[in-house]
Amino acid sequence: MKGQMKKTNGITLIALVITIIVMLILAGVSISLIAGENGILKRATQAVDTHKQATVVEEAQMAFVDWQMDYITDGVAYEGRYAEIQSGAVVCAGGKMYAIDNTTSKIYEASLPANGELGEFAESTLNKTSQIYKATHPEEQAILKGDSATYEYVTGTWGTGYVIKDKSTNDEFVWIPVVSDSAYAKKSGSRNYHMSAQNVADHGRDVVALDVAGDDYGTNALVTSEATERAAVNAAGGFYVSRYEIGIDNATRDAKQTDANWGTVKSQKGLEPARDISQTKSLEIANAWKTNGVQSGLITGTQWDTMCKFIGWDKCDSDCTTWGNYINVKSKAYADGAMWHSGYQNAAAPAKNGLSNWYNTAVTKDNRDMLSAKDTTERVVFATGSFENENGGTTVQKNIYDVAGNVWEWTTETITRDATHRVIRGGSTYNDGWNDLATYRYGYDTASDTSWHVGFRAVLYVK
Repeated sequence: MKGQMKKTNGITLIALVITIIVMLILAGVSISLIAGENGILKRATQAVDTHKQATVVEEAQMAFVDWQMDYITDGVAYEGRYAEIQSGAVVCAGGKMYAIDNTTSKIYEASLPANGELGEFAESTLNKTSQIYKATHPEEQAILKGDSATYEYVTGTWGTGYVIKDKSTNDEFVWIPVVSDSAYAKKSGSRNYHMSAQNVADHGRDVVALDVAGDDYGTNALVTSEATERAAVNAAGGFYVSRYEIGIDNATRDAKQTDANWGTVKSQKGLEPARDISQTKSLEIANAWKTNGVQSGLITGTQWDTMCKFIGWDKCDSDCTTWGNYINVKSKAYADGAMWHSGYQNAAAPAKNGLSNWYNTAVTKDNRDMLSAKDTTERVVFATGSFENENGGTTVQKNIYDVAGNVWEWTTETITRDATHRVIRGGSTYNDGWNDLATYRYGYDTASDTSWHVGFRAVLYVK
């Protein structure tokens, strides 16, 4: 009996050991099957990647078909176009067609043959010295890297509006990628940007080299002519534009600004747009504004068009009222303390320190004239980045504010029919959104002219 017990116990222990060994072997095999080099998990990941790649490619091809139709019907070139697709990629066209996945950073490219048939997309790696790499990787810029960085990242991607902020002043700017030289181009001076050209006489040259004295920026100038401007933009893969209409430092000013009385200007939300300013003074201020790692300047006609192309402004080709503060746009009341201006004396409200047209209060713009019941419209300028229409829409597009309506914006451009005149863009609260579109070139007046509904926007050239 005693011997049998020992034998039975011995057999049980051996069986247990064998069982454990078999289980370990099976576990090892299972782990290998699941997580090994050719395991289930890796194959599943590969399947997901393959599906994602196929989706990106398919949606990129669909975007190209849309662009092809635009080319056939309206003559809109492929190069320089951008589109955000549902898969999280951004499609753009330079010398080739690119689909860049923002979530995986994978890049697919296809040729753009002359017959319009899209070549096969293939995964590729961009050369870091190439223009398209620089255009799609603004985070690589020296102004954003290391202890000596003068700017910091705020939000967005290169395709959705990459926003940076001056670390010392909090001024914000949005990257406008330029994927190829041909993408940096001035559109004809049309009232309708996307379709056929009109008012071609207002399409002139950009005087980027001149400051108030008629000299260039100086011996260290980054930009001294249209040619060097283009070279600087192409070398950097793009440029930055002020996120907002340029605003004045004191949003509750008590005296009208003049060319002889300008303080600090900013690209920030909630400021009174700089107005009553000449193109000459706008150019002078913009040129001297930022110099640490960049060179600032007044926006050029080419840059305005390139910005509109990036935003996709063909969406308001016939009517920009849903995107901006025009005379024929209703709006909601917004934040208390916002500055506004009607363009007229308001008999029902007291003057503010002798300046009858300025009030520091919230406003609802509802197409009732504040001066007379005989008029049916209301001209109200809102603080930068603060406008909201009656349907809750704002002026922001790809993180850029105030480009449609509010105030016209000076550019460096002259006009062909009269070289003494300067071009303004964007429309204003004094005009209507279905006539004076954001892309419309208006050969306004001489460089010394000023108006309560004309301001400006600045750009940064990256060194």
